Parts: sequence; structure tokens; C-alpha cells
Amino acid sequence: MAENIRIIKKYQNRKLYDTQDSCYVTLDGIAKMIRDGEEIAVVDNNSKEDVTALILTQVLYEQEKNNQSVLPISILKHIIRSGSNNLFEFMQKYIFGAMDAHMKVQQDLRLHVERLAKKGDLSTDEGTNLLRQIDRLAETYTTSLDRKIEERLAQKLTTAAATTAAATTAAATVTPAPTTADPQATVN
Repeated sequence: MAENIRIIKKYQNRKLYDTQDSCYVTLDGIAKMIRDGEEIAVVDNNSKEDVTALILTQVLYEQEKNNQSVLPISILKHIIRSGSNNLFEFMQKYIFGAMDAHMKVQQDLRLHVERLAKKGDLSTDEGTNLLRQIDRLAETYTTSLDRKIEERLAQKLTTAAATTAAATTAAATVTPAPTTADPQATVN
């Protein structure tokens, strides 16, 4: 089954137009579409260029601005420090990999529970309850793991910043040897 992609046009005046519902939408509206599982593509009306990544970045910015944090500050700092050339690599390595693994495990669990229900080892209600319990435990574990990762990353970044500051201070306190071209140099 092919997924329908909702096309959003971005006009020069920064307005976003939903071609499916024939109405203007806000960044919050875009965020709701994404949360609802819709696939969207945002196209610049003049250049016909795909600007989906830019608009989704603006959605994230607005969520951060409204205190709906998407990523921990330490991770945002790490992304910025790694440079724009490494952003996709960072996302692919850490975020996409983790998301893919999580979705694969969820899919495998659901299939296993469905098989157990088909064999009669579990009732449908028991299967549903088991999946809910697993989801709750996974969410608790993920929250705990996120907290630990953020703390560990913050420690590493603090250590790296302190090391850099110490090296900079040490380099600044080294007095260069006088040269003959230096008018302040004194010869004994």
C-alpha cells in the first residue's frame, strides 16, 4: 500500500499551504500532522525545491522555544560542536540507528505476541495487556537511560571544556624567548 504524501507549499511570505485540505497551516499544524503519522513534503512554491528539512527544523525550534524540549541541551551542544558537515552523520549514527532498533524490537514483540495468541497460549486480552506492560517498562527504561546518557555526555563535555581551557591558559602563560628583532628584549 503506497503512502499518501501530503504536499505543503511554502510561499515567499513564509506562509504554508496544505494542498490536500486547501488551507494555510502553521508550524504547530505541521507538528500535529507528523505526530499523527502523516507523511509530508514541503516544497518552495517559487523554486520547486524540497524544503521539508528546513520546515521540520523550524518546527523543532518552535517546540524548544515553547519549552517542549525535543533534545537535551547537552546533545544540542554536541551536534553544534560537531559541525554542520557532521550533522547528518550524527543523526544517522545515533538517532536513526536507535530508532530503527527500537521499532524492530517493538515489531518483533508484537508478532511474537500475535503468534502466541493464534496458538491459544494467550488470549487477545492477555496479549494486549502484555504489550502494554512491555511498553510501560520500555518507556521507564528509556527515560532512565536518556537521563544517564545526558549526565554522562555532560560530564564528558565538561571534562573536554576544562582540558581545553587549561591548555589555553598554559599556552597563554608561556613567555616567548626574546629575539633580536624585539625592541623590548634586553641583552645582558
